[in-house]
Amino acid sequence: MNMATQYLPILIGDLSEPERKLMQAASCDGKSTYETWSLANGINKRRARNGKGGNQVYRCPHCHEYHIGIKPKKIRNK
Repeated sequence: MNMATQYLPILIGDLSEPERKLMQAASCDGKSTYETWSLANGINKRRARNGKGGNQVYRCPHCHEYHIGIKPKKIRNK
């Protein structure tokens, strides 16, 4: 993979069903989910005060809940 294609968004339509499920599992499994951005952000700020923060709150494109962590790459539908 060259530098030009390395950062292109992933097109969901180009993935097979098993690949989509694997991507969702990698994104969601084992992570806490929060119903609102405010709740997740408050928890993230508390973690930062305790030296365990530095992550960001993002809405998951798979489960549509909020997670705390590294925001996944943008995924587009065809």
